[in-house]
Amino acid sequence: MNRTRLNNIIFFVVTVIVLIVSLVMVCVFSGFEHEMKMFKTMLNTIVLILLLQFLFFDPIKFVVLAIDAATWGLERQYQEKPETGHYNHYDYLKMRLRSLRSQLKITEEHRNEKLNQKYHIIAKDVYIYGSYFIMLLAFVLVQQDVILYYNIRNVQRLLYENQSSTLGLNQIYHLNTVYDYIETTLINPFDSNLNHHDAWEPIEQIKMLGVVRLRQVRPVDNHIGLDAPEWDVRTFLPEWQLPYQRIHYTEKFWRIYEPWQPLVHNPSLLNGLLLNFEHYGSFHTYPELNGYVAFLKLSKKDNKIFLKHLKDYSWINYNTSALFMDFTLYNADANMFTMCTLLVENTAFGIQIPSIKLESAFLIADLHQQSSLEFIIVIFYFLALLQFMSALVVKIWFDPREIRKRWNQLDIIICLLNVFLLMLTVMRSTEVDNILNIVEKAAETEFYDFHRPIRLFLFTLVVMGFLISLTTIRLWKVFQFASVFQVFTRTLYVAWSALISTAVIILIFLMAFGISVSIINGDYSLNFYYLTNSIVSCMCFAMGFTSHLNSADMFFGGSLVGVILYLILVFVLAIILINVFASTISAYFEEVDKMAKEKEKRQINFIQFLHLEYGHWWSCCRNWFGMRKGYRRNNRTVSQNIRRELDDQERYEANTRRIIIKEELTEYEKNLNYRVSLERSYCLVSIMRVQMNLLERMLFGDKDGNLEPLSDSSYTSDSDIPEMYRKEKKKVTFSAN
Repeated sequence: MNRTRLNNIIFFVVTVIVLIVSLVMVCVFSGFEHEMKMFKTMLNTIVLILLLQFLFFDPIKFVVLAIDAATWGLERQYQEKPETGHYNHYDYLKMRLRSLRSQLKITEEHRNEKLNQKYHIIAKDVYIYGSYFIMLLAFVLVQQDVILYYNIRNVQRLLYENQSSTLGLNQIYHLNTVYDYIETTLINPFDSNLNHHDAWEPIEQIKMLGVVRLRQVRPVDNHIGLDAPEWDVRTFLPEWQLPYQRIHYTEKFWRIYEPWQPLVHNPSLLNGLLLNFEHYGSFHTYPELNGYVAFLKLSKKDNKIFLKHLKDYSWINYNTSALFMDFTLYNADANMFTMCTLLVENTAFGIQIPSIKLESAFLIADLHQQSSLEFIIVIFYFLALLQFMSALVVKIWFDPREIRKRWNQLDIIICLLNVFLLMLTVMRSTEVDNILNIVEKAAETEFYDFHRPIRLFLFTLVVMGFLISLTTIRLWKVFQFASVFQVFTRTLYVAWSALISTAVIILIFLMAFGISVSIINGDYSLNFYYLTNSIVSCMCFAMGFTSHLNSADMFFGGSLVGVILYLILVFVLAIILINVFASTISAYFEEVDKMAKEKEKRQINFIQFLHLEYGHWWSCCRNWFGMRKGYRRNNRTVSQNIRRELDDQERYEANTRRIIIKEELTEYEKNLNYRVSLERSYCLVSIMRVQMNLLERMLFGDKDGNLEPLSDSSYTSDSDIPEMYRKEKKKVTFSAN
C-alpha cells in the first residue's frame, strides 16, 4: 500500500470519527433530552429525505445535466494525474512477490475467461437476489405476530362454546335460541353498567367498538331449485306483511315499526373489490352487500326491549335463510382489531347450522409503536429493494432486449408487487384514519365496519406470500451454477411428461375414490361431506397426515365396505401409486446424473472462483481476527518439519487407500496435472529468487534497496529491474576544454 492511498484512508477514517463524535455530542449535550418517540420521528425524517434524494432528486439532477451537456456540447477538460510517489527496489520486489504468489494460485483452469465472466455475473446475482431474499424474509417475520392466532382462538372459543355465564353459538338448535344467545353472549358481557371500564367481561382488555349489527338474508320465493335463490330487498310491515304502508311517526319510531332496513351501501371501486364477497354456508352462498340490517342498543335495558319487540312481531322467522351478527372488538393493549361475523344458517329443513368467522389485524401501524429492530429491518429492506430495482433498470437501460427474457420479466413482476404492497399499506392507513375520525366524532350507538381495512391487511399478507414465492423461484435460477440444482432442473425437464402422466392417473383415482367415500360416508363425517374435502382428506391420509382424520369415518357404510375402502386407500394409493411417482423421479434423476457426469468438463467451480477472486478479503479477515496460522519450529529445522509433514501425508494416504477408491484419470487430466505441477514448480523457483533478492537488499543495501555494483557479480545488477525502479544515475557532461 503506497503512502498516498494510506493518507486517503486515514483522512476518511478521521472524518467519519469526527462526524460521529460531533453528532453524539450534539445529541447528548444540546441542553435537552430527546424522547424515543421524537428520536424515531427524526430518524424517520432523515431516512425519507435520503430516499427522496435517491429516487427523485438525483434522477432529476442527472437529467438536467444530460440536457445541458447535450445542448451546449462543452468538451470536458481532462487533467493528467501527477506522480503519486517515489518507488524504490523494495516496492518493486514486494509487488513482484505478491504477483508471483497470485500466479501460484492461478492455474490453467482459472484462465478460462468466458467461465470467469459467467461466475462474475453469478456472484453479482447471488449478492443482489440473496440479500433481497434475506431482507424480505426478515421483513415478513417482523410483520408477523403469534398473538393474532391466540386472539382468534380464544375469542372463537368464548363465542362459540358454552361458558359459565354465556351461551355458545354451537348450542343454537332453533330460531328462538338466537334471542337467548344475543342476550347472554353479545349484550350482558358488554354491559357498561356491570363493567365500569366498558370492556368485555371475559377479557377486560377487549372493548366493543360501536354496537352489534344484525343482518338477515331472505329469499323472495321459498321454492328450492337448482338455480341460486333471489334475495328480497322490499320493505315490509311488521310480521313481514304486504302491501307496505307508511305509518305515522315512522321517522321517530322506526326501530319499532321498521327495525329491519334494506342494506344500503355506497357503490364504489373499493367497495366492489373489498366488500363484494360471498359467505359460503352449508346450504347456500350469501351475498355480503344484501339483506336487511338492524342495530342493537347501547344499554342492556334498551336491548332487551328491542329483542322482545323482534320476537313479538316475528321479525326473525323461518323464512330467514341466514342471520349474520357483525361487530368489532378492539384490544388497546395489543393494538389489535378483531372483526367478528357470526352466522346462523336456517335451512329449508328447519335445521340451524351455526358458524363463526374472525379476522384480526394490527391496523394502527404507527412508527412510534414499532420496535427499533423492526424499524432497522424496514430500512434495510428498502435499501435492498432499491439495489434490486437499480440493477434491473441498469440492465434493461443498456440492453432493451433483456426485457424479453422470462427471468427479467419475473424481476419486473417482483418490483410491481413491491409497489402494489406499498399502495395497499397506504390505502390501509388511509382507511383506518377515516374510520377513527368517524369513531371520534360519531355516537357510540353506531356500527363501525372495519371490513375494508382488515381485508387490505389480509391482502398485504397475500402479496408478501407471492413475493416470497417469486423471489425463491428467482433465487433458484441464480443457484443453477451448482451441480445439484442443474441435475434436479434437468430431471424435471426430461421427466415432465412421465410425471404428468403419473400425476393424472393418481388424480383420476383419487377423484373416483373421493367421490365413492363421500357418497358412502359423507352424511356422517364432515371430512367427507364435501367433494373437495373428501379428496383432500384422502390425499392427506395417503401422504401420512392423519392428525385430523380418523379411520373410523370410513366405516359408516358397514364394516366390510369400510375395510375394502381402507385397504384400497392404503395399498393402492398410498403404497403403489405414490411410490410409482417417487420411483419415476428417482430413475430419471439417476439417469440425468449419470449423463451429467459423462459430459462433465474439468473446470473450476463457483466456490473455487470466489476463493481466488476474493482471496485478498479472506486473508484480510484472517489477519484481523487472528485466524492465520503462523509457522512454529517446535525445536526442529525447516527440513525436518517438511519431512515430518510429508510422512504424515503418506501415512494418511496409506490408511485411507482401502476406503477411498480413486477414479482413473483420463489422458487429458494427466497432462493437465503435469502442466499445473510444472508451472507451479517454476513459479516457486521465481518466488524463492525474489525472496532471496529482497533479503539480500535488506541486509546489504541502502534504505532504497540499492546495492553497490560489483565487477564480478552479475546477480545484483539492475538490468532486470524496470527503469522506474532503477537507481538514479547522475548525468556526466564534458566541456570542450
